[in-house]
Amino acid sequence: MTPNALDLDRERSLGQLLDATFRVFLRHSGVFFSVTLLATIPLILVVDGIWGGQLRDGGAADPSTAASLTSSLLSYFVVPALVTGLHVRIVQALGRGEEPTVPGAVRSALGVLPAAVAVVVLYTLAVAVGFVLLLVPGIYLAVRLYFGVQAAIVDGARGPDALHRSAALTDQRWWTTARRLVLSGILIGIFTTLPYWIIQRSVDAGWLRVSGQLVVSTISLSLSALFGTLLFFGLRVVKYSDKIA
Repeated sequence: MTPNALDLDRERSLGQLLDATFRVFLRHSGVFFSVTLLATIPLILVVDGIWGGQLRDGGAADPSTAASLTSSLLSYFVVPALVTGLHVRIVQALGRGEEPTVPGAVRSALGVLPAAVAVVVLYTLAVAVGFVLLLVPGIYLAVRLYFGVQAAIVDGARGPDALHRSAALTDQRWWTTARRLVLSGILIGIFTTLPYWIIQRSVDAGWLRVSGQLVVSTISLSLSALFGTLLFFGLRVVKYSDKIA
């Protein structure tokens, strides 16, 4: 392994994952924040802020049905896929001992964006069907298929095959994976949601509310994508015992 490279050939405990997530994020915060901001600006600033009226009306905004639908589609499908894809590419560069850059991450991620979006759509549909059938199957699938986007980008899997690869990674490790995802989500949520709540409760100006939402959402999405990516590589090493380029 290249000196100073991020070690992707090991499984980390929950504490080690959280430590690596925050340490790597802080060390390369400019790159992580910038690429995530590129993905969130169209949603929060353009769709919610301008089209949805939040910049003009603040908390009293009443977005149109079209604006709300567009916001939901971007929030559930496009933005998570793009953010995850960008973070996977950055983490891979760090694993090779390279210094990541925003242009490099964007160039390498854009080519796999359609496949990543397709996997997110399939993931959402599968989990939704699971929740319709019963709460437990929905939760089970949400964890078991969580790493479909990472599998699509790293392994070149497409569509259902990417979800199958995610399921294979969590085979016999569902509880461990679920616990790590839930606890990391709670910690990151506390770290980012509290400032957002304070902003929403203390300011009325639309531009301040949108700016606060943009910053907090960007940090939250970035930390979550980084944690999930590091967890994916650890599970992949345990499952396949191969070297990750």
